[in-house]
Amino acid sequence: MGDIAYPFLTLDHSSVNAEPWESLDPEGWDKPVSDIAETWDYNSDLTITRKIKINREIAAIQLDIPIDSLNLQIWVRAGTGSGNLPRIWLKPKAFDSWDESVQIDYFVRGGDLSNRLFLETTIIVLPSENSGALSPSFPASKVWQDHLDIRLEGSEPRFPIELVSFSQLFASRPEINALWYLDWVPGEMTRDFSGSVRLLINKDQEQFAERFVSGDRYTLQVIMADAMSQIITSAIQLPDPFEAIEACEFGTVGSYALYWINICFPGLRSETIRSSLEHTPSRFHAAILSNADIGEVS
Repeated sequence: MGDIAYPFLTLDHSSVNAEPWESLDPEGWDKPVSDIAETWDYNSDLTITRKIKINREIAAIQLDIPIDSLNLQIWVRAGTGSGNLPRIWLKPKAFDSWDESVQIDYFVRGGDLSNRLFLETTIIVLPSENSGALSPSFPASKVWQDHLDIRLEGSEPRFPIELVSFSQLFASRPEINALWYLDWVPGEMTRDFSGSVRLLINKDQEQFAERFVSGDRYTLQVIMADAMSQIITSAIQLPDPFEAIEACEFGTVGSYALYWINICFPGLRSETIRSSLEHTPSRFHAAILSNADIGEVS
């Protein structure tokens, strides 16, 4: 449960035995879920599983609730997205816990994931009229919780990255002293992202190039924000942005535009986002920059 001081009684390891998460491969073999990072890609759907055993007698004592009135549920949800906390939560799944051993099976579409898989398991208790003074009394009180956070290899947008000399590539052109250059054709949302978007890093700027190659977090963040800004800006200026990019196949420029719009401007209409771009560009770009943090790179 961690070191949180809850205002009511909770469960601990003596009443809850949660086995490690495993993933079920296509041939039906279980393997540690942490291994999925080695081979995972967007086309790989996941079936993850674990077994949780709850000693109801000990749980009843710990929560000061008569065992016949003890009504527990196990909630599992998956989160995804870059940064310190999940930016998108997938649909949760509930499991009743009248039996002492509960088999948890949770299906996740590979296309719903980006950057990481964050698994949260929570045990809640429903109120009982016969509970003690310090027993959980609010609906769906959390009495136990654990998390697992897995970084997914291959989940970041992949496009060619080249270290080139801008003094040669852009000789006598205004771009010559730029730190980087995103090479793509705006407006062509149906093209394959990995084949139509190319990031050029100016190796003439030696210190900057070194920071990029070393994986400096903030260098990568500003570059990622620029790429996101260009693609979002192009997409949002289409005649009917959401209709256009929602029709794009997965892996296209439009599919990434849609994903980035949803994490940077969740729930907003295209007109509102376009208005922000035109009238409050500082907020528009700050929203993108704050969501471009890919975290620490090992």
